[in-house]
Amino acid sequence: MRIRRRFAIQTEIPQVSLADVAFLLLIFFISTTSMELDRFIGLALPGQSSAKVTVFPRQVLTLRGDRSGVLYADGRPVERGALRELIRSRVEKDSSTVVSISADPDAPYQVMVTLLDEVQRSGAGRVALHSAGGE
Repeated sequence: MRIRRRFAIQTEIPQVSLADVAFLLLIFFISTTSMELDRFIGLALPGQSSAKVTVFPRQVLTLRGDRSGVLYADGRPVERGALRELIRSRVEKDSSTVVSISADPDAPYQVMVTLLDEVQRSGAGRVALHSAGGE
C-alpha cells in the first residue's frame, strides 16, 4: 500500500523588515518636503585693511535709531519717509559723503533694518556701520 503525501500549498505574505519600511518612508518624505530658506540681509563687508582713510566731519551724515524706534539724522529726529530723500540730497551735493549708521543696543532689529534699507535705496555708496562698543 502506498502512502500518499499531501503537499499543502502554503500561502505566505512576505514581510518586509521594519528598517526597510522606515528607510523608504524617510526617502519619500525627504524628497517631497519643500525646504524654506532662511531670509537674511545680504551685506558684503570689506576685508581688513591697514590703509587709513581721512574723512572730515562735514562729509559724514550720522544716522541713528533709538530703543523707541525714533530715527535721527545728524542728531535731529526724522521720519522714515523723509530719510531717503535726505540721504540722496546729501550724497548728490557731496559725492564723498559717508553715511554712518548706528543703533541703540536695546533698539529692536527693525530699526537697524529700516536704516540699512533707506541707505541702500538712496544709492549711498560709502557706508559705515558702528557696533555697540563704538569701534
